[in-house]
Parts: sequence; C-alpha cells; structure tokens
Amino acid sequence: MENVFKRSGLVQYIMILGENRKYVAALIVPESSALRAWCEAHSVPFEDMANAVGKPEVVELFAREVERTNQRLGKVEQVKRFALVPSEWTIAGGELSATLKVKRAVIMDRCGDLIDGCYK
Repeated sequence: MENVFKRSGLVQYIMILGENRKYVAALIVPESSALRAWCEAHSVPFEDMANAVGKPEVVELFAREVERTNQRLGKVEQVKRFALVPSEWTIAGGELSATLKVKRAVIMDRCGDLIDGCYK
C-alpha cells in the first residue's frame, strides 16, 4: 500500500496505520521539492515544510491525492484520514534505517499526537 502512495511524486515517505484500529490512516511526509514547486505554481507561500503542511491549500492537495490513490485500493485498504508530517524523516534523525526503511517504532513514538489526531 505504501508504495502505491509513493508513486504520486508528492509523497516522500508514508506510514500506513490501522493495526487494532477501526480504519486505515496514514502519516505522510511530503516530497519537499515537489511541494515547493506546487506552492510556487499555485501562489501559495512556502517558507518551510512545517509552515506549508498547515496551509489549507496543501492539506486539500493531499486530500485529493489520497482520494485519487484510494481508487486503486480495496475498500478495507483505503486511507480514511491522514496527517502531514511537518519535518522530513532522515537516517541521521533516526526515523529511517540505513536502507531507508521507516522505523515504525520511532515514528509511532515521535508522531504520537499526529497519530492520535487521525483517530479522534
């Protein structure tokens, strides 16, 4: 599922959530250069990632992208809610392994508030 979302070009990393939950949600790290280019093309100010992910236009962009991608997935696999992560995940930051795999336990710990927000 995660690879299907990463094909969009706007998604750098995604972590699908849903284990022991009522529905599937996701944490999405936008691809910063693609998001910056989109913001410039649509006259949306882009100071930095943290500021951009809070803008209604950016949230709507990703809502459309999630909806479009959901059409390729089965009903139970579809992402019902998502949160945009305001910072990139990196090896140095501890969110990624040396092979660029998402360290789920680290992300769950660091992004607990965002995850909780997906399920409220």
